[in-house]
Amino acid sequence: MANRESETHESDKWMDDRLAGLTPGRDWTPDAGRAFARLQARGQRRAPRSRRWIWTTLAAACAYFTLLMLPSSRACAQQPGPCVLRVLGVNPQNENHFKQMGNAAAPVTLEIYLDYGDEDSAAFVRDVLPPLTEQYVETGKVKLLFRDYPLTSHPRSSLAARYANAAGELGYFEPAMRQLYATQLAWNASGDIDSALSNVLPAGVMENLRSLVLHPDSVIGLDLEAARTDHVDYVPFAVIVSEGRRGPVSGAPLSLDSLKSHLGR
Repeated sequence: MANRESETHESDKWMDDRLAGLTPGRDWTPDAGRAFARLQARGQRRAPRSRRWIWTTLAAACAYFTLLMLPSSRACAQQPGPCVLRVLGVNPQNENHFKQMGNAAAPVTLEIYLDYGDEDSAAFVRDVLPPLTEQYVETGKVKLLFRDYPLTSHPRSSLAARYANAAGELGYFEPAMRQLYATQLAWNASGDIDSALSNVLPAGVMENLRSLVLHPDSVIGLDLEAARTDHVDYVPFAVIVSEGRRGPVSGAPLSLDSLKSHLGR
C-alpha cells in the first residue's frame, strides 16, 4: 500500500514539474504585435503555393469541360489526358510514339494519313515508302509519323487500324501495318483481320493484342482531330512539319516525286 502511495506521489510530482515548465515566467508579457507578424509571414510563405494550386486546378477543369463541350473532341473526352495537356500548352511527347519511324531529332517530320482499306494507301506503302525510307528516313533527314484516316466507304478500315495500333502498343506496329496492307484484298473480303496478323506476329503477342482491341482506341480519335485541322479529304495525304510550321504536300496521288519537290533532294 505504501509503495502505491509513493508511486502516485512521484507521478504527481513529475506532472507538476512538466506543467511548471509550460508556465511563463513572472516577467513574461504577451506580445500581440510579434505574434501577428509571425502569423502574417507564415501566411505570405504559403500564399504563392496555394495560388498556384488553385489556378492549376481551375485551368485543368476548364480544359476538360471545354473538351466535353466540343463535338469534335469526343475521343478526347473518353481519354482526356493527352488532350488536356495539349490545351494547357504541354505537348504529350508519347502520343503516337509507336507510329513514328526515324530519328526523333530529324529536322523535318512527315505526317502521312493512310486508310488500311484503301488501294492507293496500300500502293503508297508498297511502292513509295521503301525508297522514301531509304533516301530520307535512314539518312536522318526526315522522321515519319503515320496517322489513321479510315474512310466511311471502307467499313473494315477502323477495325484494321485498331489492330495495328494495338500491335504498336506491344512493339509490333510496323510489321502489323505492312502485313495489313499486303493482305488488304483478303481481309477486306473476309473480314478476318485476326488471321492476317496471326501469320506474322507471335502467338503470345496476338493473345494480348486481342485483349487490347476490345478497348477504345484513342489514337484513331487523335488522328482524326489532326485530320480536321489539316483539312484532309483524301488518302494518302501528307503534311510536312518543319521549324514550327506545317503544310500539306500538294498533288494527288501522293508520289515520291511530289514528296521530293517539298523535301528537297
